[in-house]
Amino acid sequence: MLNSKKIFHLHIPKTGGTAIREYLIAQVGASQITPLLGGVRLSDALLQWEHKQILSGHVVFHQGDDLPHDFYALTVLRDPVDRFLSDLFYGKHQSPDQPRDARLRLADLDSYIDAIEHKRQDAVALQLSMLYPIGAKESDSNLDISQKLAAAKSALDKFDLIGIQEDLDDTACMLAAAMGWSQKPLERANQTWKRASVKDLSTTQRRQVESILAPEIELYEYARRRFQQDRRRYIALASYRTTTEARIDSDQVVPGTYIEHSYSPRQSREPRNFGDKRCEVMRVGVKGGITGAPEMLCGEHLLIEIEMAVHEPVENVTIGIGIRDERNALLFGTNSRLLGDAIELEPGRYLASFSMLNRFGRGQYSIDASLIKDLSHHDGCYHWLENAARFEVYDMATDYFEGRFMLDSDFDLAATEGSPEPRRSSSHSDGTIVRSFGRMNPPLTDFSASIQLLSSAHVLPAATDSILQLRIRNTGQEDWRACGYYGRISPTYRWYSPTSELLVPDGLRSILPDDVQGGQTVIAPLLVRAPDEPGIYRLAVSLVQEGVAWFIEENATSGFCIDIEVV
Repeated sequence: MLNSKKIFHLHIPKTGGTAIREYLIAQVGASQITPLLGGVRLSDALLQWEHKQILSGHVVFHQGDDLPHDFYALTVLRDPVDRFLSDLFYGKHQSPDQPRDARLRLADLDSYIDAIEHKRQDAVALQLSMLYPIGAKESDSNLDISQKLAAAKSALDKFDLIGIQEDLDDTACMLAAAMGWSQKPLERANQTWKRASVKDLSTTQRRQVESILAPEIELYEYARRRFQQDRRRYIALASYRTTTEARIDSDQVVPGTYIEHSYSPRQSREPRNFGDKRCEVMRVGVKGGITGAPEMLCGEHLLIEIEMAVHEPVENVTIGIGIRDERNALLFGTNSRLLGDAIELEPGRYLASFSMLNRFGRGQYSIDASLIKDLSHHDGCYHWLENAARFEVYDMATDYFEGRFMLDSDFDLAATEGSPEPRRSSSHSDGTIVRSFGRMNPPLTDFSASIQLLSSAHVLPAATDSILQLRIRNTGQEDWRACGYYGRISPTYRWYSPTSELLVPDGLRSILPDDVQGGQTVIAPLLVRAPDEPGIYRLAVSLVQEGVAWFIEENATSGFCIDIEVV
């Protein structure tokens, strides 16, 4: 029987995946299934959750990844037009705590359809975009939509079970039969309410959506035919079992149902080194700000340098890094484009650097470097080099925490309900340093800053919280402290009326990702709460040193104002 096999459930959003997940829990117990995985790569999930029988979630595949070896793999697809509507209205009405595209919350159906008509088809077709990397080769680049469709069909052929949301009960029955489980009822879960159905669409709306989703509709029909064929085989097999009183053994399950995949953990293969080398990584160096060497402390600054040789003019160059642990799981990755830089280079030699606070605990780490076009090496790759450098964290610069990762923390204590105020004083003990970063920070004398808005934020929904992205540069000489009981630096805002009447004097506080030295630039989120009433407002964005001053009050050029329509 297959009931001892591990199971991989690729959960495509709004396809009935939550109901399948609850069905799996009912069959094997909650302790045997992972938490709902979101945005994690399969290779990392296999390492982190190797002790679980079932991996389930929105797992990310890159081109060249395969389904996991020795797992029974299943996924469920849904009619693309129906899935589109369910996802749209779920985002509008049922995900208030999740950051979503503000346009989705604001737009009516016609406006939203018009807006997505200009997007790439695979950017809208989520089922196709999640599946095609499994069927594509790692070396494939610049795939057009027809090639991605073919790869997605090839990916479906690798799954042991393809379910259909419209026939979810039969999907559950087929899964139980394959695994040798007793049949149990499947309960619907996480359904979308306050939504339009397909039959509610006008003829024009339906034609627009079907045109946008045409490749995914073809993929869905391919999956539906596979499902119908498999269902007929299961019915025939069930009939045979009834007449012979035979049990369904693993070799009796639908032909092709269980496939021995060629997946092997990524850490077992040689590091990748590929690209057209028009722009080439020559050397990657890493050192600590205190030790000056690849052997460093947790809590000191980490500097990664990439020496590059450009052999011919290149445009839209994105310079990226990735940091991996001993198991080759990706811990952190970023690139120049995500940090706000669009780069063009002429032939010559260049040195790129990434600096950050080293928050990694004791252990050994490797660094990948990449020079790609735009945001993906599948759009064009100049040079991709894995395991380009290594560093070791052998000790701690501070000892106010335990574990593998250092997080900034602060402590406060206040009396409540009329209780006496606590008596507090500085604490220390022999051999132990009790401290946090910048608990008491000196007042600034230089309030020079440059703040750039990286988000398009001319329209915001009323009485909601939105996240704007800022690029903040310390143009002064004094360091900014991101943490502390007094004097920390925080991004914030004020709301004004069109006639400059101050409406909200103290906006929500956001947090800098780290201390910011003079001349340093960081990317930081700004949490903004829009006014309750619709209208035109002016948003003033500034830094504030808590307990000292607002930057724009000391230096008017250190922030910016923008007119916002609140609807």
